Amino acid sequence: MASTHRTDAHVLDFYASRGGDRMFSPAHLTPEVVDYLEREASFVVAVFQELKPRHLFEVGCGHGTYLEWAARQQVDYDGVDLVSHLVEAGRKRLTGSARTCQKLHVGSCREVEALFEKEGLSGLGRDVVALFPFNCFGNVAEPERVVRSLATTGARVLVSGFLPTEEATERRREYYVKSGFTHLAATRDDKGVLFTSHEGLHSYAYDTATLERWFHGFRLARAEPLGRIAQALLFEAVAG
Repeated sequence: MASTHRTDAHVLDFYASRGGDRMFSPAHLTPEVVDYLEREASFVVAVFQELKPRHLFEVGCGHGTYLEWAARQQVDYDGVDLVSHLVEAGRKRLTGSARTCQKLHVGSCREVEALFEKEGLSGLGRDVVALFPFNCFGNVAEPERVVRSLATTGARVLVSGFLPTEEATERRREYYVKSGFTHLAATRDDKGVLFTSHEGLHSYAYDTATLERWFHGFRLARAEPLGRIAQALLFEAVAG
């Protein structure tokens, strides 16, 4: 299925019904992926220590990957995910802290602008970091539309994703095989490297140039290697 025809319904079907949630299981993580995730977490810590934003907005949060970390750092937290049972699991992990605001939402990353308005975040701008963890941005159905929604918020955006290199592609394949996906195919196109599977996996490792082109209302403030198979890109909105 061509990526240009994908919708949130395709993404939801994969993660809610066709085995996509296997990738959340620690048992399926390879050593290289564990290393990537540990480096991602360290970089998120470094960004918050350096820039001191007051709010983390996790896009593709699953059960709230960074929820408990945000509570420990006394940082307000919102998370959004398409998969309702993952969000419900995350809501059970809410800390109930009186010092921070914490919410998880069932919804699309295309609706970030509306969620910012609903939760009173629209005026906070760079006090908010919108985080796409663990190659989440590579799985969204309409990435350019998502970026347009983000651009209206004024938030910083941190995108963590696999690299489109040969080594990273092979390590991804090993991870997807361990996760039980079949008929895997890796295709190189003008955006990056796309992995698909019989079960409905449809996950890009985007070229940096592709992301910079889509984030044209932003400037790339920092690029951070996350080991040999991934990187994190920190975008800041350009003042209008």
